[in-house]
Amino acid sequence: MTGPDREAAVLAGALARLAGSLASAGRPFDLWAPPLTPRAVRAAADRVAQGAAEVLWADRADPDRGLMLYTPSAGETAFFGYGCARLAGPYLPPEDQERREAKAARLAALASDRARERGDRLVTLKTGQDPAALRGLLAGGFGLAENLTVLALDLAPDFEYSAGPPPGFIWLERGSDLAETLVEDLGDFFYDGHLRHDTRPGPKAARRIWRRAALDDLAGAADEAVILWDGAGGRGAGLATASLIDGEEAVLSILALAEPYRGQGLGRPLLSELIRRLKGRAGRLRAETAAYNLPALALYQALGFKPAPPLTALHLHLNY
Repeated sequence: MTGPDREAAVLAGALARLAGSLASAGRPFDLWAPPLTPRAVRAAADRVAQGAAEVLWADRADPDRGLMLYTPSAGETAFFGYGCARLAGPYLPPEDQERREAKAARLAALASDRARERGDRLVTLKTGQDPAALRGLLAGGFGLAENLTVLALDLAPDFEYSAGPPPGFIWLERGSDLAETLVEDLGDFFYDGHLRHDTRPGPKAARRIWRRAALDDLAGAADEAVILWDGAGGRGAGLATASLIDGEEAVLSILALAEPYRGQGLGRPLLSELIRRLKGRAGRLRAETAAYNLPALALYQALGFKPAPPLTALHLHLNY
């Protein structure tokens, strides 16, 4: 067995035991990001075995004491022009708050050290809202970027799908020549997001990266894309995209309406059509949005989305 394979096997065992100890302690496993499902554990071990991620151990001699996963982010690195990485975790045993806080601070220091070794300047983390872990991460140099509300919809057969586009609109196929003008028509469609609210990347960078994400989704990065086109106005009105995760879950990537079409009830048919197309391809659809994005939250709840454990986005900046 090679070194990466051994590390992956140790990781899989540690995460499986942690999931069991959390269940025994009555703590839900889905407080973590990603949650410790058997599928997620296997996926994490596979990334480590392939060299795509590495493990930061709170105590390498005792794998059950806690860990985080460190993954270089090639897409963000190419976009920003400097090294970027993403973390998953921290995965901590169900101990008292003081010990969890200390271990989170230790893992934050390890992440900072690894970033400096690699030359990474921005490390991002979406994690559960465990107060002890958050205190440790903040003490370790991370900054709060955004609080995220998470909702999920079971794609049940009894969902009332939209009968078609609203009057005067059409569903445009993303292969159409007109689809490429949609991102221009949407304009500054994304008003929340952890990159926007971090003063270092800032709104301009967030606007550019979401524009890039929309173009990529239209080019095929997303497994499903719904384009709402205003036939009379001859322009794009809205976009909804989603990606499938392991055939079990779909994640909502983009839900956006251009400025002139907001507040007219068009979000509901747009999202309903996306859900209709995902039916039979995933068991549920998950959405994340800023905790203050009340219009989006109202729409999700009206369509039957249920609250899931919330997340907090944290950033670690390093200057060289």
